[in-house]
Amino acid sequence: MGFYYCQNSIFGRLNLPLVLHTLRAVFPALFWYNKRELRIMNRKQKFILIFSIVLIAVAITLAVSLNFGGGGVKPGDEAGPSATGTETGDVSEPGGIPEFTEEVDRRAEETEADEVIDVVTDSEKDEKLGGYTITASRSGYSPDVLTVVQGNIVRLTLKAEDAKYDLVIPAMSVRLSAPEGEKKQTSFRVPQSGTFRFECQDFCPSGGPIYGQLIVKPRD
Repeated sequence: MGFYYCQNSIFGRLNLPLVLHTLRAVFPALFWYNKRELRIMNRKQKFILIFSIVLIAVAITLAVSLNFGGGGVKPGDEAGPSATGTETGDVSEPGGIPEFTEEVDRRAEETEADEVIDVVTDSEKDEKLGGYTITASRSGYSPDVLTVVQGNIVRLTLKAEDAKYDLVIPAMSVRLSAPEGEKKQTSFRVPQSGTFRFECQDFCPSGGPIYGQLIVKPRD
């Protein structure tokens, strides 16, 4: 096949012995080159020799640019939207849940608290502290959706069922972890309405991360 290519290429249409002489001149270490042959060449032969050298250099340059240039789609690459997103939206969020969005499902019913305590910080405000428990296991969080009212204080208890787990609300900088079979508690205020993602980060089930949502409904 290489012989066929030489016969039908520009190298074949030139003088093949001269091309070989050119290769000898360019790569003297690879050929038994007789320097006397170069001295006895006439002007035309020397011109063809120089032209062949330039042609080889151009061919190598084109081959390198076609194989390693930035144009085109390389093997293994896919055309179109990237694997981590689409033209209509980013699907790279963990669990497919945004860290925070201002959107709130107003139809969501407030989660029944384990305990409700009236908090008096201002006589004109009706604030409450609600106690909620979330159980973490290899199957996920239960419940995985917690709905509260904006402005209230959430006392959150994390119960680790079959291993050590943590629960993190990135947009609120809330972090809680509990050893296997134990409970840990933290409290925080929810001043902003919206939907917040909570997740495990350092202590997750062997099957992969688990996620949930904290929905904060606007106060009426």
